Amino acid sequence: MFPEITSRLKGMLDGFDSKPVSLDLKAAGGFSFDAVNVGWYARNGYPGLYSILSGGMPAWSGEVVSLETALNHSVVWACTRLISEATGFIPLVMLQEKNGVKNPASDHPMFRAMRNAPSDEMTSMTFRETLTSHCLLQGNAYAQIVRRSGTDQAFELHPLLPSQVMVDREKGGQRRLVYLVKDGNSPERTYSIGTSLP
Repeated sequence: MFPEITSRLKGMLDGFDSKPVSLDLKAAGGFSFDAVNVGWYARNGYPGLYSILSGGMPAWSGEVVSLETALNHSVVWACTRLISEATGFIPLVMLQEKNGVKNPASDHPMFRAMRNAPSDEMTSMTFRETLTSHCLLQGNAYAQIVRRSGTDQAFELHPLLPSQVMVDREKGGQRRLVYLVKDGNSPERTYSIGTSLP
């Protein structure tokens, strides 16, 4: 074998016998963020804090699972892609029922948007693939309805990350469903069914 290749292989394989180096990270006040201390949050009813501090929720096996770690597995990524693309290939036809007969709702303002392109940035197929993958990986999918300012008529849809949206009920009144949308550092906005996002 070539000497330069054997020396490179030997150098790479020598690193397997070494022991991991502890970084010994400590927060202010001497509190250590090790697995035991962070695990206290999961055991005592604070799964959200545990998820933030450890990078994901603990699974039955003890491994930390998050969206990012799940998508690093080729099987998860391939299955999500297969289901999303299969859903995206199905033609979408918006139907309208009149007098017991269903016909394509070609006069509806969102008909062309749902069939061809819900926005200038993506096709209808890509939009459906995206929302399907959000449902598969995060449990739900949301889209921003863009309306014309004068007529309040819907004309575009933009997908939202499920992590940006929280569903809740009104605190008083009719107790309708409301959607709390948090985008980056902007203040949280509340929307109910029938209101449009700006």
